[in-house]
Formats: sequence, C-alpha cells, structure tokens
Amino acid sequence: MENKTGKLFVVSGPSGAGKTSVVAVALRRLQKEYDLSRIVTYTSRPPRENEVSGQDYIFVSGDEFHQKQKDGFFLETNVYNGRNYGSPWPEESELTQGKSYVLIVDIEGAKSVSKEFRDAIMIWIAPPDMTTLKKRLEKRATESVSQIEKRLTQAEEEMKEAHKIRLFGYVLVNDIFDQAVEELILLVRKALSE
Repeated sequence: MENKTGKLFVVSGPSGAGKTSVVAVALRRLQKEYDLSRIVTYTSRPPRENEVSGQDYIFVSGDEFHQKQKDGFFLETNVYNGRNYGSPWPEESELTQGKSYVLIVDIEGAKSVSKEFRDAIMIWIAPPDMTTLKKRLEKRATESVSQIEKRLTQAEEEMKEAHKIRLFGYVLVNDIFDQAVEELILLVRKALSE
C-alpha cells in the first residue's frame, strides 16, 4: 500500500475562541494514531505567562523575524496589535511521505495560506457568542480593558468576514470545550482516512 500525501489543516478563528486549546488537546490524542504535527508560529511579541518557546510560539526579536521574512522562511506573515507573526513552510518532503500538519492562524493568515495550498483543509473555530468571548478574554487576564475591547471589535469583524468569504469548509463552535475537541478529532480522522 502506497503512502498517502499528508494534509495541511488550517485552523482559524477570532482571538479568544479557544482554537489553540482545542487544537492542543485534539493533537495530543490524534498523534497516537497519525503522523501529525503542529506548525509552531514565530512571533516578535514577548511570551505571556506560562507560554513556552517552541511549544506555544517561537519567540524571536523583531530583527530576527524580519531577516527570516526576507529569506523567504515564512509561508505567511501578519502584523497583529503591532507584533509580527509568521508561519514557516511545512516540510514538502514530509508531506509527500504522508506527514500531516496543523497550522493555527488568524483570518488573514488563512487567506494567505489558502492561496499557496489550495487543498488545505480550512477550519473556523468560533465562540458561541460575543458575551462568552468577552468573558474568555477577561479570564486570560493578559490585556487591558481597552485591548480587550479592541480584540472584541476585531473578532466581530473577523466572524462577519469568515461568513461572507466562505473560505472555511468546516465551522466548529467552541461552546462546550470537550465537544469541540471531539468534533475536530472526527474531522481530522475523516480527512486523513480519505
């Protein structure tokens, strides 16, 4: 039996929707069955409390980031709240040998990636409503009230855009966390068995 080509899963959603948490739990379970890794995003922002470089993000200086960008290291880059974010290219040789990847990006990153990888599986993770999203952002306690308000405004715009552009083949609502994880696992299993 020949190796299937690996797949690229692109997970997006507004800040606070829980996309990183949902992916982390789903990935831990899926890695027992599949050759599947998360592409870790590079950022020039400082780490938040409890964030681990190489696991949550790869934290680099602005100069390092711009040099990598100049060298063509990134599949997509974006500036969010004045900080640089960039996703490195997945290893093409590993994709052809059946390794699959999960990439977590914002909506602009998802649009960029979809142009480079037309067969990427595009997944949007949404909060159940704006009130829940606000509570989640406040619970993180990493930003000021004005920063949270800015994120909420941006989230509302991103959700409208996600609906309008119809880029995402799948929409998961992260209302009940364990259910969102199960839905993502089922979706990935189905895609990898095709």
